[in-house]
Amino acid sequence: MARPRFIPSDAVLARWREEGLTAQGIVDRIKEQDHVEVALGTVYAALSRAGLTEQIRYEGLIPWTVRPDHANAFPLVMLRLAGRRSEGRPIPADREEKLDRWIARLEEQDAVVAYVKDSADGFHYVPRRHGIDTGLIRIPD
Repeated sequence: MARPRFIPSDAVLARWREEGLTAQGIVDRIKEQDHVEVALGTVYAALSRAGLTEQIRYEGLIPWTVRPDHANAFPLVMLRLAGRRSEGRPIPADREEKLDRWIARLEEQDAVVAYVKDSADGFHYVPRRHGIDTGLIRIPD
């Protein structure tokens, strides 16, 4: 017997997004209405399948096309957080502190993030080229 569906239809998800609900808001509404705990990741996946997610690209901080196996690398996560901060988007306090420490470490080491698509790790810390690499990343050639 198939498991019952706890995620609303795409039409309902679309309506809730139009109402301004975030993914967490949808989780909360499902819990309130249906008395069912649904994982945030499940809601994100449903929103993505329904084409209801916002693709945010921080091209100034992430100018590379990143391989899927590098998508969760720590430097990339930090660059995304830096992008959120620069756009005034909310960041959880614990991540805010982690981002501050990471940026401070880059400054102390006079380093920036570089991406080498064909390398195993993908992301590397390299010396800053003064006058060229003015932010957090190695400016691509």
